[in-house]
Amino acid sequence: MTAPCTRATILVAALLLILPPAAPAAGLDDPGAQGPGPAERRDAPHRPSPGPATDEDLLRTLKTETWPRAYRTRDVALLESILAEEFVLIDANGGITDRRTELSTLPDYRWTHDHFDYRIDHLEIIDHHTAIVAGTGEAHGTRDGTPYCLSYRSSNVLVRRDESWRAVLSHVSGVDTGCEDTD
Repeated sequence: MTAPCTRATILVAALLLILPPAAPAAGLDDPGAQGPGPAERRDAPHRPSPGPATDEDLLRTLKTETWPRAYRTRDVALLESILAEEFVLIDANGGITDRRTELSTLPDYRWTHDHFDYRIDHLEIIDHHTAIVAGTGEAHGTRDGTPYCLSYRSSNVLVRRDESWRAVLSHVSGVDTGCEDTD
């Protein structure tokens, strides 16, 4: 049974349709509350949409931001959190480095790149717990007073452990130190 439609009900409904929404109270951060109108949002900083990041988002951030930051800042604890115990790196010359060696050499590593970018060309998640991330890294900078640039290809295998992704294998190949003239 529905309530009869009265003049007051129609008036309240009409007011709700034409009045702007109220702004949230100062200091309250209620994600379910109606926010400021469009004019007020225009200059607000971008906020990521709520909700958990997807595995693909986590892997992209790990490979393009977090992993390079560990080397740039020589953050051994951060790199430990990325590399699984059984991690192996195969470099462009076929040399093999294990996790222990990678971690022990990090404090002496010199990040000389003025610019570094890693572009993911392939990302595949297999059975929700294994991922393949492959792409191209590009860097340029000055080392010992000499400008350099390089690009390389890498492939990485990561596994999900304890709700985080850990690298078990990295392979680097196709290192090119020739720079294209962009002038």
